[in-house]
Amino acid sequence: MEFLDGRKTKSAPTTPTTDPPTKPSYLRTFSTFSRMSTESERVRRRQRYKRIFDECDRNGDGVVTAKELYKTLRKEHNIAHHVVFQLLDLADKDGNGELTFDEFQILIEHPKLTPLFRGAFTKYVETIVPPRRIGQKGRIRVALEEDQSDLAYEQEFSCCPPPIGLPIMALITVIPFIIDEYLEPNSTLSASGKLGRWLLYDPARRYEVWRFFTYMFVHIGYTHLVVNLLVLLVLGLPLEMVHKSWRVLSIYFAGVLAGSLATSVIDPQIKLGGASGGVYAIITAHISTLILNWKQTAFAFYQMIIFLGITVVDLGTACYGRFISSNSSSEQIGVVAHLAGAVAGICVGIDILRNLEEDRWEVYFKWITLVIFGMVMGSMIVIEVAWPSHFPPMDYTPMDVS
Repeated sequence: MEFLDGRKTKSAPTTPTTDPPTKPSYLRTFSTFSRMSTESERVRRRQRYKRIFDECDRNGDGVVTAKELYKTLRKEHNIAHHVVFQLLDLADKDGNGELTFDEFQILIEHPKLTPLFRGAFTKYVETIVPPRRIGQKGRIRVALEEDQSDLAYEQEFSCCPPPIGLPIMALITVIPFIIDEYLEPNSTLSASGKLGRWLLYDPARRYEVWRFFTYMFVHIGYTHLVVNLLVLLVLGLPLEMVHKSWRVLSIYFAGVLAGSLATSVIDPQIKLGGASGGVYAIITAHISTLILNWKQTAFAFYQMIIFLGITVVDLGTACYGRFISSNSSSEQIGVVAHLAGAVAGICVGIDILRNLEEDRWEVYFKWITLVIFGMVMGSMIVIEVAWPSHFPPMDYTPMDVS
């Protein structure tokens, strides 16, 4: 800058102006494409969620209730009510017991659902929305991911209410044994105690109908008692924890009755004592539940091998003791009762045990086993009544109760 007197001042240095650096064209294109792809995927995902929501919203009022969600999931899976309420609690922000679409989307994407049912919704979103097949007509299949499905049966284990049915039966079984041993030491080795003689199944006193059931309270020696009770509790309690006491006790009593009826008809000279018929029914009930819940049970194949192995080995041992061994104490082993109890456990178990995911063939299979088991049991009862010459002569002598 120059003044009028000729002086000059230093001008401030000027900084060159430069344009901000620009991204290469290929990066700009990629960034734009990524934003478009992300937005497009978000829209598609929201559309899929909306189709699921509309399917759950049965009355079309714009919200999904616990009842509607339960009915939708239960089409293919026996999902408990408490699981549905768990799902609602995770996404129901206003606590009104209903899910709007936004809440429903939160439910599907909620991170806490990962160990529970996020797999179910994710699998549904990814694979079930495809075009319907002929004959399905709108049927929803809420398929669990493989790792979650394999644990569905194990997740049903519960101690509330506590499994008390079989422990009570075990306690009742021990009482007659203790009483007879107390009154007459070693009388249980031959079932000659006062209670033993009244409870034992005796073909000559089969008109005393209670004996077809009460023989399960008679055991020949401590080993017989302890082994039966151990197997009953170790294998029976897990069944009770999933299927509840009334189902397991029904199978147990069915095995007891089937064992005495089959022994009376097929092996009519044998006196019968012990709970082996019921115990075998409990063992093979595990086979029944594996058949019904194969896909929902972890390591189902190995479990099936184990339970089949237990059944076959024990039956083989009983047959050896009865027909091959020269031991006189083995001559009265009720092999038929063991086998009949095992068959009863499978047939009755198929019909009354819980089925976490029921397929159509299983419905038919249940009816077939029910009809066959009912016909066989009915036939044996008819033989008992209508063919007295098949059995030993009746003994009407009053029992000494002194």
